[in-house]
Amino acid sequence: MAVKTLDQVLSELQGTYQPQIDTLRQRQSAIPDQINQNEQQLQAKQTQAFGDITDAARRRGLGFSGIPLSEQAKYTSTEFLPALAKLRQSGQDQAMSLEDAINGVLERRNTLAQQLVSQSQQQDLQERQFQEQIRQFNEQQKAAAAANSFSPSYGGDGGSSFGGGSATATQRGDRGFNFTDAYGRPISAAAYAKAKGLNFRDVLTMMASAGDQGAKSALGFVGNDFGYDPNKITSQNLANLYNSLAYGVGRQATYNPVRVVSGGDNRSVVVR
Repeated sequence: MAVKTLDQVLSELQGTYQPQIDTLRQRQSAIPDQINQNEQQLQAKQTQAFGDITDAARRRGLGFSGIPLSEQAKYTSTEFLPALAKLRQSGQDQAMSLEDAINGVLERRNTLAQQLVSQSQQQDLQERQFQEQIRQFNEQQKAAAAANSFSPSYGGDGGSSFGGGSATATQRGDRGFNFTDAYGRPISAAAYAKAKGLNFRDVLTMMASAGDQGAKSALGFVGNDFGYDPNKITSQNLANLYNSLAYGVGRQATYNPVRVVSGGDNRSVVVR
């Protein structure tokens, strides 16, 4: 299988995480306008306050003594400037909070991407290791067959599909396996194990570790003698699975559904 790079995985995740980042950026970009509008409201409030201070001075008969600058300065220092500072600080806090949220989205995206790349690398390693095991088995059997092959042939070699050491196993794209005998004819996993002199469960274990789900299920009810536990053949699908893995070695599974038959004295009998 092809191992994807981190950049490839990040590109694939773009459609999930980029809209979240875009939304947060839009909220960030709107903050200066919000602050500006609120500042204008504060300035309008200041202007109104200055007018109220002047009107109050006139009512007290101080209108001809000039604008009450001290009172205006007091309002500016105690009301306007603190409110303005608080407003601007609030804008900065919002911007920083949104930036933290963006960084959080990026961190989650990058963590997931790293996990996916690691999983892809691990699956590729397992697949290559299994393929190497198969290659070594095939090479060993070919070498053994070649070492014992120097004998005259009279009228053919007997034609037994289990006799040679050149049975092969090939993994398909769906992670299942095809097996062939020395003549390229299809055989079962059990026949392959028999031809290679391997334990049947060892072959199933290697298949399962490479991703073959059928072999993984079969490990729950088959033995090295190619037999099976009939009590664990609980469906026709499991019977079909066993038969596909073991045909050609003289074994066949059947599924017998359980039936409840009424007997005498209000008793029931379970019949298979």
